[in-house]
Amino acid sequence: MTMESNRINEQIFASPIFGLIAIVFGIFMIRIALAYTITTVSIYTIIFGALSIIIGIFVLVKYNNKEEV
Repeated sequence: MTMESNRINEQIFASPIFGLIAIVFGIFMIRIALAYTITTVSIYTIIFGALSIIIGIFVLVKYNNKEEV
């Protein structure tokens, strides 16, 4: 007996709420990093916050493209 799935060609999309949470989290990470003196850790925190914002925007754009199709 073989197990076949009906969801072979279906793509999984993240909820837009995850995108919004990622953007807000990234903004707060950058704000926290800029509140203190600039060190190596704060530079990495700014980079991590910027990447989080980019990922959040990417999730929202992918979700928006899914709605059009």
